[in-house]
This record gives sequence, structure tokens and C-alpha cells, in this order.
Amino acid sequence: MHLMTTVTTGGEGTLHDVRARTIEWIARVHEHLAGPPAAPSGTAATAPARDAAEELRAGLELAAEEMRAEDEALHEMAAALERTLARYRHLFDAAPVALLVTDLHGRVREANQHALRLLGGAGHAPLAGQLLVRFVAVRERRAFRQALLAAAHQVGRRTLMLRLRSSQGFEHEVEVTLKPRCHGPGTERCVHWALHDLGHGDAAGLL
Repeated sequence: MHLMTTVTTGGEGTLHDVRARTIEWIARVHEHLAGPPAAPSGTAATAPARDAAEELRAGLELAAEEMRAEDEALHEMAAALERTLARYRHLFDAAPVALLVTDLHGRVREANQHALRLLGGAGHAPLAGQLLVRFVAVRERRAFRQALLAAAHQVGRRTLMLRLRSSQGFEHEVEVTLKPRCHGPGTERCVHWALHDLGHGDAAGLL
């Protein structure tokens, strides 16, 4: 669930710039070749030389056209990815239970609106960057740490009951479901959390 995963705007923009400069270079070479061929030492250009120049010009024109088509395809893929991420973000924020993503140390990377209301209290203080353990009642932090440690080394979903305390001091008895995730080769392992007050939705079904 961690967003980024994958294609970044900066990287795509850099690739686009390189391709644009390459297309511009090809166009300049094509324009140069389109002019009258230079005759060495004042003599007329030979037919083979003209044919070679024409062949090179045609090849460059084809290469430029293929690169333009690939460039358009890249833009379409990026736009489709942005639409998919927007839909995901909407579902994530609109979920009926608190959803969070943390690293293996329990530091919050992402939190939906329900999580902000549950843990942030008045004003919905940002949760990103905070350690989730600080919201766990002191007497239950051992169980929390054990579950987090297990998530770092095991595969599969775990469920436990915890008493959480919001930043405003309100306590909630919460069913916690956590599941480790890895979003692809080279990506850092993370943990997905679903928290809900008893009797308010099925958190396990959302992971």
C-alpha cells in the first residue's frame, strides 16, 4: 500500500527531457542533411553520396517518429498510473476503519482520515513520522513490540487486542490487524495496520 512505490514524477520527467533532446538533435541532423550536399574540393557530389545521405535522412526520420510514439505511450502510462493512485488514495481515506502503513520500526508512513480521527484527536494532528507505539497504553507496549518484531520476520496476518491512547488523552480498546508487505524487488518491507473499535467494521477484511 505504500505509494510510491515505483515510477516517480522526477524520474519520468528526466526521461522525457532526454528523449526530447534526442528528438531535437535528430531533427537538426535531418534538417542539415536536407540541405544541398556539400561537394568536396569544388566538385559535384556523387550519386552514391547522395543516396547515402538520403538513406541516412530517412533512417533518422523513422527513428524520430518511433521515439515520439514511445514518448506518447510513456505519458499515457504515467497518466493511467496517476489515475490508479488517485482511486487508491480515495479508497484508503474513505475506509470505515483506521488504516496505517509503518516501517518495520513502527514509524508511520501513511495514515487515512479515520486513523487521524482515532489517534490524532482534536485538530487531527499529522501522524506521519511518529512512532505508533507512543499511542499504545504502557502496559500493552510489550505485546505491541512482539507483534511488530514478528511482522519483520514472518509472513501472514496477525490480530491482537490493544488499548490505544490518542494524542488528546482519549483511550480506545481496539482490535489491531497487521500484515507485513513488500511492494516489489528493491523496496523496503513495511507493515499494514487496520485498527477499529470493537463492533465497528471488519478490519481484518481490509488487509
